[in-house]
Amino acid sequence: MRKVLLLSTAILIILGSNLALAQNDPISASLTIQKAHKGKLVNVKANVYYSIAERRMVACYTYPSNFYMLVNETGEVRAYYPETNQVILNQNDFFSANTDVFYFFISQGTSSDVGLKSVGFDLISSRFEGNLTITRWKAPVNLQPQIVEAELVLENYVPIYLAYYNDKNEVSNKTFYSNYKTIGGVVVPTRVTEFAYVAKNDSIISRKDYTNIVMGNQVNRSFLDFKIPTNAKVVKK
Repeated sequence: MRKVLLLSTAILIILGSNLALAQNDPISASLTIQKAHKGKLVNVKANVYYSIAERRMVACYTYPSNFYMLVNETGEVRAYYPETNQVILNQNDFFSANTDVFYFFISQGTSSDVGLKSVGFDLISSRFEGNLTITRWKAPVNLQPQIVEAELVLENYVPIYLAYYNDKNEVSNKTFYSNYKTIGGVVVPTRVTEFAYVAKNDSIISRKDYTNIVMGNQVNRSFLDFKIPTNAKVVKK
């Protein structure tokens, strides 16, 4: 259960021109996650690595347990645990590298829809309130009924809030983007705060902070080049 919790926490996870992106590839950052649920606080630490050219991301989790998570743009997720030589496999388009906030900003150099369009969401409506742009999106069939619609709010054309609605028009998940910085020529949020409503009056709150961002030749390539041992025991989820 702990492994599944860490894996679902991990999926989730920012860095304009193609020339600038090519010069900065690959990119790495330190990731700290704080997760609160029913009065308990869980801290998770990892180092994440992104390659635009290879269309993939690798996360090396260091606390509270050690494991590697490898994700590609097709949604294939592989979590490898060195201590047990076990690899957990998962396949879901919603968990692809393209939907990861950090990776999306790096690869696209834009923040207009935070990856909603790339996983099949269709724009329904948009309106303006002062310097806010508020858009509604219809979810693809494969995500329903858990997610039926999404609402994305941009302030001065920069995302600050995203909410998912279920078939009862209730908010099932909401995310806030903040601490924006210009990195590699792209304006990116280095803090992502999420509220996941798992039941009535019950929510899981998580905050992800990206620090120590490194680009280009300064990145340790050994993690991006990591290969899961061929004799690892495979478990499918």
